[in-house]
Amino acid sequence: MSDLLPALDKYLLKITPPRPKTLEEMERYAKKHDFPYIGPVAGRLLYQQALLHATNNSKAKTKIFELGSGYGYSAYWFSIALGAKAEIHLTDNDESNLELARKYFKQGRLKSKFVYHAGDALESFSKTRGKFDIVLSDIHKKDYPTVVKAVVPRLNKGGLLISDNLIWSGKVFGKNRDSATASIRKYTKLVYTHPKLFTTIIPIRDGVAISIKL
Repeated sequence: MSDLLPALDKYLLKITPPRPKTLEEMERYAKKHDFPYIGPVAGRLLYQQALLHATNNSKAKTKIFELGSGYGYSAYWFSIALGAKAEIHLTDNDESNLELARKYFKQGRLKSKFVYHAGDALESFSKTRGKFDIVLSDIHKKDYPTVVKAVVPRLNKGGLLISDNLIWSGKVFGKNRDSATASIRKYTKLVYTHPKLFTTIIPIRDGVAISIKL
């Protein structure tokens, strides 16, 4: 399995069509600076899930909250899927990453409403009023179990909790006992057994979980 995952990722990346120029520029930035990001294979999944959710709902806007946005790569995918019909909240501890996101969004002429929160993602989420249609979790893995309790009550019915890194480079398969791996295992159990969620892990990139609120 450990040999299959890199081969699968390489194959899926190879068959992925070209992206808009700004997205490809963001990908080059990530590679140059060794910046962790979801990448184009998972990015297309975000696009698809956002589009499916919006198509099945008649709301004027789809409200999205990202727990961990980096420099805006995942938010860019959400935005090109939904355009002006999206309100996207970005979080990052580093204000300079949010400034970089602003630059890329302006460069790409994106039409969504963007709200920026500098600081701890979960704290920013707790301070932001209202419910959300999609929440993306991509924060420090030790904090993953906390996400379930914080997010599920504030997801609209039919809303999505999307979580990255649940395969964790294959560490979850073995006997690794480090705190990050343990937190991911705990989080996985929580989203699979939660009475208000129906969850599936899609084995692309590093494992993306899609949880829908029942």
